[in-house]
Amino acid sequence: MRLLAALLAVLAQPAIHVGAQPTGLAYGAGSLWSANAGSATVSRVDIVHRRIAKTIHIGVQPGAIAFAAGAVWVGDFTQNSVFRIDPSTNRVVATIPIDTTVGGFRAAADGSLWVSEYNAGVVVRINPRTNTVTERVRVGGQPQALAELDGLLWVANTAGYVSAIDPVAGKVVGATIDVGHGVDGLAATPEGLWATTYDRGLVVLMDPVSRKVVRRTRIKGHAAGIVLANGALWVSDFTHGRITRVDRSTATLRESRATGSRPRAIVRVGRALWVANQGSGTLVRVPLP
Repeated sequence: MRLLAALLAVLAQPAIHVGAQPTGLAYGAGSLWSANAGSATVSRVDIVHRRIAKTIHIGVQPGAIAFAAGAVWVGDFTQNSVFRIDPSTNRVVATIPIDTTVGGFRAAADGSLWVSEYNAGVVVRINPRTNTVTERVRVGGQPQALAELDGLLWVANTAGYVSAIDPVAGKVVGATIDVGHGVDGLAATPEGLWATTYDRGLVVLMDPVSRKVVRRTRIKGHAAGIVLANGALWVSDFTHGRITRVDRSTATLRESRATGSRPRAIVRVGRALWVANQGSGTLVRVPLP
């Protein structure tokens, strides 16, 4: 009955159609921002009136997206650039060249922006005041999602491991954590770092001190996005069109919510989660319990 009630709650809130294959999602300046890889656009979404406020044509395949320093930052799959969008004009105001495609973003506590370069095996720091790359740290593999915990920048790597960067020293510190090939999502929590692996459907908890995996579970499909929201950990199941709550104390799967075809990115906005469905080109709102 709980699953049925959750499904009906989602269905009662119609999906918002954005561009084709939305793969990245961010919230800022009172709007949701969807990076639509299949249509080379970014959609600005008014979540109050549930409509597209603006479609911004990027001209490349946008994937990763973030809101930081009062701007929207977009990384692409095909052109070696980071694009900066001014939310006051909905226009690209700067294009920052990098060496390869973008895997992920992370806004740092000092106001800078960290960017993982997927095909170069490096993470770079961008100064938003000058729109320039100011630092490069080699991590190897194919770096993707980024998270901050205990003063370190943690890097999920599709090659199968998670590494840590000391942002002050500008270098990798300590041992890498072996997670499994296809690390896709990363989330910092009070108990440690949670990661998903797309290839094997794993959801794992890592101890940042011992650098070991201490809990793990597996969903039946591809595990993609992961987010901590109101104390609960949610993971998107790309294969089965749903998000699932993971019990943080036992790493067991709890309730699931149907979302749509091929959900990937998840963000929390207030008392709800917003999910980007890559297969159907839609965003859906899932109320939190």
